[in-house]
Amino acid sequence: MEKRLPVIGSDPDGDGTGEPVLRFKKPNVGKTYPIETPQDSDEFIGSTVGPQWQWHGNPQAEWAFPFPEKGILRMNSVQLPDGYKNLWDLPNLLLQKFPGEEFTVTTKVSLKPRFEGERFGLVVMGINYSYIGVTNRQGKLLLAQAVTNDADKGPLRQRVRNSC
Repeated sequence: MEKRLPVIGSDPDGDGTGEPVLRFKKPNVGKTYPIETPQDSDEFIGSTVGPQWQWHGNPQAEWAFPFPEKGILRMNSVQLPDGYKNLWDLPNLLLQKFPGEEFTVTTKVSLKPRFEGERFGLVVMGINYSYIGVTNRQGKLLLAQAVTNDADKGPLRQRVRNSC
């Protein structure tokens, strides 16, 4: 009997390597299951973050503390690693896959800075990324926006705009 490995996507040339597809017919597995979609919102009412979240690097317990009774996830600042160039180098980014081609994000953020340069924000992360957030500069919170291209290449290639 021939051993067959699973193929994800279509395999038009039969080489065993699947190609990405936008749509694919669900296989008949002998039973009907209800349609489910991954969770895409979080009120932070559990003792851990939901499975829709992922860390950019191997998570450390001190990065975030849930307060489920308040519906809060407290995130802590982390020392920038040696050789930091851009957000691509940071492991403590809490990320979520896009839930669709178009979507809206609503969040409430409170930054209580403890030191100069501390920052917090939202990012659309990838090799090219876009960031909007607030940074503590001389006791004031500045709104900053950055667009970075080719972040995986190392040197900082970004456009930044700051405002009060």
